[in-house]
Amino acid sequence: MKNKLLISVILILAFLIRVVNLENIPPNLHADEASFIINTASIIESGRDEDNRFLPIYLYSIKDFKPALYSYLQIPGFIILGISTFTSRIPAVIFGVISLLLIYLLVDEIFDDKKIALISLILLSISPWHIAISRATQEVIMAFTFCLWGFLLLFRIIKYFEENQKIPILKISLMTFANLLAMYSYHSYKIFIPAVFLTTLVYLYISSPRSSKNQIKISGLILASFLLPFIITFAGAMVRFSAIGLLSNDLPKAIIFEYTTLITGRAPIWFIRAFYNKPVFYFRTFLQNYFSHFTGSFLFLHGGKTARYLVPDQGWLHLIEIPLLATGLVVLIRKKKKKLAQIFLAAVLFASPIAASLTTEDIPSSDRPFQAVIFYTVITALGIRLILNITRKPIRTFLLSIVLIGYGWCFGYFFNQYYNLMPIYKQHHRSQDYQLLAKAIVDVQDDYDRVIVSNDLRELYIYLWFENQIELSALRKVPLERYEDQYQVGKYIFNRNQCDFSDAKKDDLLVGSSSCSVKSERELSRLKQTYFADGEEAHSLYVLN
Repeated sequence: MKNKLLISVILILAFLIRVVNLENIPPNLHADEASFIINTASIIESGRDEDNRFLPIYLYSIKDFKPALYSYLQIPGFIILGISTFTSRIPAVIFGVISLLLIYLLVDEIFDDKKIALISLILLSISPWHIAISRATQEVIMAFTFCLWGFLLLFRIIKYFEENQKIPILKISLMTFANLLAMYSYHSYKIFIPAVFLTTLVYLYISSPRSSKNQIKISGLILASFLLPFIITFAGAMVRFSAIGLLSNDLPKAIIFEYTTLITGRAPIWFIRAFYNKPVFYFRTFLQNYFSHFTGSFLFLHGGKTARYLVPDQGWLHLIEIPLLATGLVVLIRKKKKKLAQIFLAAVLFASPIAASLTTEDIPSSDRPFQAVIFYTVITALGIRLILNITRKPIRTFLLSIVLIGYGWCFGYFFNQYYNLMPIYKQHHRSQDYQLLAKAIVDVQDDYDRVIVSNDLRELYIYLWFENQIELSALRKVPLERYEDQYQVGKYIFNRNQCDFSDAKKDDLLVGSSSCSVKSERELSRLKQTYFADGEEAHSLYVLN
């Protein structure tokens, strides 16, 4: 009873940490967040997304292929409380809190130790990584929660495997459903979940002295539980991978060309081709990406390159966790009766960065390998559990005091960086320019016939909708035009070319970068300038001289 009460208190506090000032922090609405909101509003209004597709499974907003589930989950909040930043983010907060409960249940299932499970719950509730991910309108935390659910069911099913008992079909069905939701929700889980499940399954077979018919049946069902969702969601992953996949990066090709050109004549052609070829250099790029997710800078000092999650000079793990991780790793290795836990956690760690490493965007990534937080949380919990097991009270008290003081300082530092500094630090990464620009346009646009937007500010149409300047019905009428180099909605014309106002007239309002007055072929006068919160120039409004 006391344990349940303590868990409830921790979950309530974790909810408050994630919900406080949710409307304003993280600051502004990132374009990805805004795209979910506009599609949710469109579905509420007409049953169709902004591209005029009826009850879509996937969204193609701003040319970013993503699952529509998050938009559907926003619908109740939008209907009850209205459309706002808060109501758009609250589903992520709820998923974040659910994932905390699931990590407790999972760790308890793996180690059969409620203290380790409780410590893991506390650590994840104050994790900078988890807090940052669960306070944004993103599908990452949603997929993470479904993944934890699938892992929990996996370990409960493994007991049937080990005891050679008949497996309830409901459990395997729920596990398949959880895996399907996780893989559907976020593309990186299409690699992560099969890798972890397959590694665990192989270990079970190797460690089992002999496989009975029932064990073979259970293994087949476990195999199907992640292969079937993978097949169902594979097409969606390929669409996204074609846009940001490693093979779309031309840098390895350029390096091969440069090296080959320099060395030609100094070595035989066959010798040159053996070393300077695409498989070798793309694999090297993959390894470089992969290992960047294990550096101290990424984990403890600066975090990843996914700018919208950037917390200034804050790693994704607390500094106090460095010695605790080392201690916990030793504890795990010495647990000879927990080989399955060792294999599972190793698979979680090493499989987490694979999907991110196969892309060209934001390396090291903050969101694609987020599931690695499972490993770091559990290992740290094992380190703290070892301290609790020390029999000599003075030593135990001294070490626990250091841990508590260390966590207090680290969390205080994170709190300051996240809640005080981040709202004014480099806000161009969080689409603040779109919000500022939309408001600036609304202030002066009545005096002009058209508004011409250059510099590929294509997401601006969403923020103009927020300002009640564009109707959803108008967007649904021209769904394909928004993916062309130039398109028009009402009086707004959008093009990709920087400072391209070649078709502008005297009665047009022109929108572009602050350097357009120099770069444009037309003579421009700056009408208005927008600035980020830190004083940096954002964009300008111009008119023809």
